[in-house]
Amino acid sequence: MTRLLDALGRDTRLAFRTFARFPLFTATAVLTVGLGMGFNTSLFSVMHAVLFRPLPVAEPETLRNLFVEIHGGGGRASFNANGGLSFQELAAIRSASTTADLAGVAAVQLSWQKGTVQSLEAQLASDNLLPMLGARPVLGRFFTADETAHPGSAPVAVLSHRFWTVELGGDPAVLGTVLTLNRTPFTVIGVADERTRGPLIQGADLWIPLSMQRLTRPGEFLIDQTNVSWIQVFARAKGGAGDAQMAAELQLLAERAVNAGTGARINASVVPAAFLAVPKARRTAVPALTLLWVAFGLILIVACANVANMLMARGLARQREFAIRRAVGADRQGIIRLLLVESAWLGLLGGALGLTLAFGAARLADLVIPASMDLQFDFSPDPAVLAFAAVMSVVSGIAFGFLPALQSTGFELSPSLKSDGLASPGRPRLRIQHLLVGVQVAACVVLLVNAGLVVRSMRHALTMDVGKPLDRLVIGSFDLRQQQYDSVAAEAFFARLTERVRNEPGVVAASTSFLQPELSSASNVIRVDDGAGTSSESFQVAFDEIGADYFAAAGIRVLAGRSFSEAEVKRGDAVAIVDQRFADQRLQGRAIGRRLVLNDTRDGPSEVLEIIGVVSSTRSLDPGRRQLPTYYRPIQGLRYMEATIQVRHQGDDAATIAAIRRAAAEIDPNLLVKTSTIEQNVQQALLPVRILSYTLTALGALALILATVGLFGVIAFAVGRRAREIAIRVALGAAPGRVMGLVVRQGVGPIVGGGAVGLALALAGGFLIRRILYGMSPIDPITLVAVIVLVALGAVVAFWIPTRRAIAVQPASVLRQD
Repeated sequence: MTRLLDALGRDTRLAFRTFARFPLFTATAVLTVGLGMGFNTSLFSVMHAVLFRPLPVAEPETLRNLFVEIHGGGGRASFNANGGLSFQELAAIRSASTTADLAGVAAVQLSWQKGTVQSLEAQLASDNLLPMLGARPVLGRFFTADETAHPGSAPVAVLSHRFWTVELGGDPAVLGTVLTLNRTPFTVIGVADERTRGPLIQGADLWIPLSMQRLTRPGEFLIDQTNVSWIQVFARAKGGAGDAQMAAELQLLAERAVNAGTGARINASVVPAAFLAVPKARRTAVPALTLLWVAFGLILIVACANVANMLMARGLARQREFAIRRAVGADRQGIIRLLLVESAWLGLLGGALGLTLAFGAARLADLVIPASMDLQFDFSPDPAVLAFAAVMSVVSGIAFGFLPALQSTGFELSPSLKSDGLASPGRPRLRIQHLLVGVQVAACVVLLVNAGLVVRSMRHALTMDVGKPLDRLVIGSFDLRQQQYDSVAAEAFFARLTERVRNEPGVVAASTSFLQPELSSASNVIRVDDGAGTSSESFQVAFDEIGADYFAAAGIRVLAGRSFSEAEVKRGDAVAIVDQRFADQRLQGRAIGRRLVLNDTRDGPSEVLEIIGVVSSTRSLDPGRRQLPTYYRPIQGLRYMEATIQVRHQGDDAATIAAIRRAAAEIDPNLLVKTSTIEQNVQQALLPVRILSYTLTALGALALILATVGLFGVIAFAVGRRAREIAIRVALGAAPGRVMGLVVRQGVGPIVGGGAVGLALALAGGFLIRRILYGMSPIDPITLVAVIVLVALGAVVAFWIPTRRAIAVQPASVLRQD
């Protein structure tokens, strides 16, 4: 082992001497590898920060998430806590557990009345949550068990250090003061230390007891319901228990405590705490991360192939050096080891550059994300990211250095000693170089084709017919729950607001809807009842709850029957309107008078709606969402508390927004009003695809540049090696066209072969991403032709200088060197 370490140390010193002798080569290789490593390290940093990085709490390595997934059984609802528990379930499991201390938290938004109304990020917390996180009060105290045990009993609050200092000026007399939150007085009992911001992605402004949930969602008292998952659970072991022991006990306790319905299967899992460690979130993230990982991996492959070709060329130039080493006693294995050490260090230097780029990207993300959002993601490199970068760097270095090392040392000793370093490469070496160029071209084509598909798909989404106009529509939403409205007050508010807005100049129509257009969706399982003893099977549909005049506001045409009247909406009549897709797929075109059966399960009474109209179908901007048949019903009850107002106008968006804000302020000056245009909603809906298109386009451009540089290097190297041959051909009268053809033939093969393989892989990849393509086929002729032209232009650029050099060769000056 000592001899090996001595040899590696000696090889390292020789490697850095070589790097110093060829600084341009070294810088080019490190930069090429660094670009590939930078993308992959950045992606790993993001994935690690979101899914695996320990939370910023005390002793994060021992903090765990408890997730309880329920499969089958029915009757189980979830509110912002997939894998969470109800208030009663948490209390039962917590009191019975001997292996784990459990704490619960739920994120909520509260309004704070301080002159003007502001929205605060708050967390409902169990009494032991903050101590479990390692928090310490800098003023006052945290919650007691009594304050979190009895619903509605303790209107008290613990402030975050940031909120105390920024919003309240760090007032040391803050204890005992009253904050009006959701129009309810809360007494401040403590201030947490500066480090504590809560265990959720969004840092908390303050904490209130779990027992105060009722005031956060009036009309939906989650704390009273035993079959709703709304509390996220954290755990720490007690009594020296391990994860397996905790998981086994919590599985048994969950099976006893969780109200899941008959026949349900319950799976309790204990995992290291992270921001998005939720099993469902991890499963959802896998497809997107896989796509990005493939794209970034292709860039690394292109970079490694490029450096491998550079090492092949340099290895031929160093053949005489290696022959001398062999002649003075070095064996082939020792030279191969030296070359692998050189390539490993190139990989490590490239990895260091990639890590620097990843750190810069993390800093840029910190600058781009608004400070007001107070997100707790930390994308900066940590030991796990450093380990990933180091391993990937060494593996990449050995990968791109292995074949060049073998080829560079596979020579006959005597001819190589006589060589001046300008020997022509043999056929095996040329085949490997051409293979590496083909790999680069194939990876480049895959990235360019998929980038082209996504970009054209996004452009198609902006121009395709979605069944309604996507302009001159303004949407307003309000914090009615935060202001303690009940459903009756919310209905009255929207009635007054709609009436006032309708009378504004330039307004064509105004109405309410439960869903935010283009940004939210809802679905249900229903069946069709003919009323004659026959009934369809249950099937999934999309739905919305709307006010009168909604279709005029949204720009959706009424094709048959009629729209809802004001009286029907006010009474909440059992009527429905279906879209054309629903009528064609499920009603055979005969819709009016048919009946829809909702909630046809053992968990509640059925509700029957009579169809009174048919409207034109609309299309979702979510390409992954199946275009379901849709029904509409009058908005009612609790839906009003989360409703939006949609206003179609003939004038200016800004004027209509101002009218909505003015009308809302006249009705209730304490309301927070959020407005957007339909164009802004569309842009937000397309944001994931836009980010993906920009990323793939940048990667495709980088791959094209790297492939062009790689091809240029191979052709230039080949022309240099065949300088004598070309000079002799020119001296014998070869025409420039024949010389040009000789050079071009050197590189056409790998371009055509790599391009063909790349097109085949890209077409296969297109079918894999078809779910995010807006109404487009993965086989898009325009995209394919554009990519072929781009690769051809890259090849022309790569051929241009070497070809010009070959044509301009002076036979006398070249032959005189012999």
